[in-house]
Amino acid sequence: MRKKAVILFLLSFFSTIIVTAENKAPIILGIDFIEDQRFESIHPPSEIRIGIQIREKAYYKFSRGSDVIGAGLFIPGLNVVNIEAGSLFNRSGVHVFFLEAKVDDLTIKKIIEIDIQLSREEMVPEKEVITRDIEYDLALFIDDELIASNRQKHYEKFPIKIRMPEMPQNMKAFDPAARDDPAANSFSILSVVALAYKLARDIKNSTSRAKYVYNFRKKKVILTDFMRKEPSGEEQEVTAVLRLSIKDEKL
Repeated sequence: MRKKAVILFLLSFFSTIIVTAENKAPIILGIDFIEDQRFESIHPPSEIRIGIQIREKAYYKFSRGSDVIGAGLFIPGLNVVNIEAGSLFNRSGVHVFFLEAKVDDLTIKKIIEIDIQLSREEMVPEKEVITRDIEYDLALFIDDELIASNRQKHYEKFPIKIRMPEMPQNMKAFDPAARDDPAANSFSILSVVALAYKLARDIKNSTSRAKYVYNFRKKKVILTDFMRKEPSGEEQEVTAVLRLSIKDEKL
């Protein structure tokens, strides 16, 4: 009887150790850059992708300062958060983000730092505002008799080019009978048939394409080259080095 009690005690003791060890196992298994075809373009990457490996389901919030970039539910496995690059590739610098994951009563907070170093900084000139001084006359007539007049000035920004919409073929803007002219508002049946044929062909081609395969790599450091147009109009090659570092935020 005593021996049986000892065995039960040991089983209970080791079960407690195993459960405790499982509870202490990390929920976040890894955080990495996701390097894919976005870094193979001649243009600066439009976004940076962060891959977060999770052991079990967890609610999360990914933010930068007071701006929430993403929030929701992580599933077990690899989860990806997209960060819009915006002006990140204009100048070198360290950009700090915060990840908060919650499972039951357990909350984990991580500080994610993305260090971007560029071989060439972007030179942004001050924008020149084009204004025009416009003068116009205001006049008041009653029965063709000038009662009062005044000259005013108005300051307004105007675009350099003004594009007028295209008018229908054979349209006469000042001819009131033009709207009743079938030739001015008609379309070709042959053109419609040709357009329908082209759409059907495009749909068939799109459904017969080979299945897209997404290739990516998980990295802590990414080296990428892209072209950037300087204010002078000259294209310059820029090399960017991205480094990812993770810290625990103290609760």
